[in-house]
Amino acid sequence: MRNTFFNAAILSWQIIVPDFGMVTGPDSSGDVYFNLDPLWSSPAIDAVGIDNYMPRADWRDDDLTNASPDGFRTADDLQAMTTAITSGGGFAWYYASDAARRARERSPISDGLAGRSWVFRYKDIAGWWSNPHHERIGGVEIPTATSWIPRSKPVWFTELGCGAIDKGANQPNIFADPKSAESAVPYISNRTRADAMQRRFLEAHHAWWGSGRPPPGMVGPAHLFVWSWDARPFPSFPQNTSTWSDGATGASDIG
Repeated sequence: MRNTFFNAAILSWQIIVPDFGMVTGPDSSGDVYFNLDPLWSSPAIDAVGIDNYMPRADWRDDDLTNASPDGFRTADDLQAMTTAITSGGGFAWYYASDAARRARERSPISDGLAGRSWVFRYKDIAGWWSNPHHERIGGVEIPTATSWIPRSKPVWFTELGCGAIDKGANQPNIFADPKSAESAVPYISNRTRADAMQRRFLEAHHAWWGSGRPPPGMVGPAHLFVWSWDARPFPSFPQNTSTWSDGATGASDIG
């Protein structure tokens, strides 16, 4: 196998759209750039590598009594979390601001120019993978497609993960770590540990990508690489500090 390039940013594998990210929608410039297509289409590269920390939930504590709009029965509902891999936030809708998130005012993700909503859906891996890519400048689509050949290479999840913390699936890219300057907690989390959250998140991914329902050849179950997975047995780790000297540090980490 030739050298495979792995990219570390969620959005850079897909497209670069100004001011479009995990909590925002398309901006008003009308520009769309598939800036890494020359890389992904290179004959020296065999796979598209992405770090997959896309949200799988938008859970609030009062959803237990008021019913979740996303069909979740509990915060770590396996079936609903599996469904959210190809639906929900980042696919069907987004929050335009922090205030909109607090009020749960969702804006639909759509493409009024060419009807290709997948261009703005960062969770729509199948849309990106199976279609030709046409860039846009000032709201005008360029007729000639980029060098990307649809379905030409598999997608690998070079990182996949979720913190073992309350509401971790709301914002899987956030981890609490007292040793890190980037330590934080997910949206609306009460900061308590939730091992089941992390487990259901990973079970949902393995269930979906191994189900035969995704497009054949797109994402293989053998190429889902879990980030920072510690295989040492709990509770021996972190409690048995005579065997593992970093036990005290592990006990303070969430996720």
